[in-house]
Amino acid sequence: QPIGLYLRSTARVLLRGDDEAVRGLVRAVLAQLAVFHAPEELWIAVCTTDERRAEWEWVKWLPHALHPHEEDGAGPVRRINSDIGGLDELLGAEFAERPPFDPDAVPGREEPYAVVVLDGVTVPEGHRWDGHGYRNAVVLDVGGSLRWRPGRSTLRLTVEPDEVGLVRTDRSRKERTTALGVPDRMGAVSAESLARMVSAYRMSLGGDIAQPLETDVELTTLLGIPDLHRHDPHTLWQKNTGAARLRVPVAVGVDGRPVELDIKESAQGGMGPHGMLIGATGSGKSELLRTLVLGLALTNSSETLNFVLVDFKGGATFLGLDALPHTSAVITNLADEVALVERMQDALHGELLRRQELLRAAGNHTSALEYEKARAQGADLDPLPSLFVVVDEFSELLAAHREFMDLFVMIGRLGRSLGVHLLLASQRLDEGRMHQLESHLSYRVGLRTFSAMESRGVLGVPDAYQLPAQPGSGYLKSGIEPLVRFRAAYSSGVHRRRTGAVVQARVASQVVPWTSGWVVPRTVVPDTEPEPEADTGQEETLIEVAVSRLRDAGPPAHQVWLPPLTEPSPLDELFSGLRTDPRRGLTAAGWNGHGTLRVPVGL
Repeated sequence: QPIGLYLRSTARVLLRGDDEAVRGLVRAVLAQLAVFHAPEELWIAVCTTDERRAEWEWVKWLPHALHPHEEDGAGPVRRINSDIGGLDELLGAEFAERPPFDPDAVPGREEPYAVVVLDGVTVPEGHRWDGHGYRNAVVLDVGGSLRWRPGRSTLRLTVEPDEVGLVRTDRSRKERTTALGVPDRMGAVSAESLARMVSAYRMSLGGDIAQPLETDVELTTLLGIPDLHRHDPHTLWQKNTGAARLRVPVAVGVDGRPVELDIKESAQGGMGPHGMLIGATGSGKSELLRTLVLGLALTNSSETLNFVLVDFKGGATFLGLDALPHTSAVITNLADEVALVERMQDALHGELLRRQELLRAAGNHTSALEYEKARAQGADLDPLPSLFVVVDEFSELLAAHREFMDLFVMIGRLGRSLGVHLLLASQRLDEGRMHQLESHLSYRVGLRTFSAMESRGVLGVPDAYQLPAQPGSGYLKSGIEPLVRFRAAYSSGVHRRRTGAVVQARVASQVVPWTSGWVVPRTVVPDTEPEPEADTGQEETLIEVAVSRLRDAGPPAHQVWLPPLTEPSPLDELFSGLRTDPRRGLTAAGWNGHGTLRVPVGL
């Protein structure tokens, strides 16, 4: 039958007997406390002599023994010291001001419970550890630091390898020992192994801790980009090849882990090339589309991925993304321009034909994947990047131009082999028009919908209708996998530069010993002081900063769309290098039609 020790009932536990049995018991006690209590609820500290420090070196791995604010050259200061004065400093002024020991006190996060181990150190006369103690704290004396005397708030134990006894003093001042049982024991190696296992944990799962689905997350956080202003795009581009190609984190899940969208073919380990996104007004649909496109641009070179971005209404969904080297076309404001709609249809159809012809001319390759494999093996072929076509407000587009369904079905049917991926996004879902496309859509994203019926149409369940009003809240459905609840990352907010990121990275790269003792911090001074940035008076968004870093990083995409000729070009734009000629007056230096009576009149 286990025997429990209620630490909150005493201010001091004095342990005497066999040294190894005593230390084995205390190691077991500390290990149990660390496993069953969070670091913000329990502090662990050790005060030992330099000769015995090695016995307690394993404690440095416990997060409960790390100071929450103070740091040295190795990281958080370990609450392990060799004298009582140093221990008092580690515990802090607030701890020193705690009232005397009170067995009825209840510890909490405002006043964590403290367990202090004393091993062989000298406790000054009159110190509170040997007197009235501290509220919500206990000291475990394993090396004779405290006087062996009875007291109302003192528990005395004798520990031998096969027996632990409770020592009491009767009225005649005679000590009597009552056997309690066989002491628990944990070896130093086992204690260190356990401490290393829990070293990564910090916070408990208490209700006052921020929930992942309620926290705003910046895209760069998911991508692991510490300083976007200094980011080299090629680092991620070179890293995200093979299975990581066309896979990007766009949100966080219930467990706080990144939720990824993988638009590769399922045979390549992806979710499939085509999908649908439905989200009501205010659900964060446009922001998620921006985050997805920007995330793919940051993780894939323009030599491997291009975009065609279509916004039927002409809103600001893709504003600024036209400057990406990946962008083959940004087509907006189609609702009132019938001619532009027809041009877009011709442009996309023409791109499919161009890709088919490239595969045929390169040796009758059956797919863009085979084409790229041949190119990687040395074939003299031009790059054939995957093409991601995003159509926002496709429901309204189909309502006004039914003939577009044939084009979408063609992309759904041929896109897998031609390397063309399609994402259809809209505020509403018209299921009556979607039956032809159903079999081609392999993944679905449902943000908050206007009705339970729309949610069922997207996900098969009404859950998206019941989502909270927080923008970016949604579900991801891929094949037969269960629904994944997420909160989308954002990319349109003001990007706060993380000052000092470079210096911090250099400090973190230094190799220093992780010991229980103090490690002297080494100050790292940059080779050159960075020049202060000019204050433009305007704050840049994450998209603006990212686009500025990506703009010239890769080859420009093949253009499938040219701006419409809605405004006539002035005559001087048709000539290049105008200058004054003594015989002809103002003339174009490079014009080869001098004296031929030929003149340009338009584009």
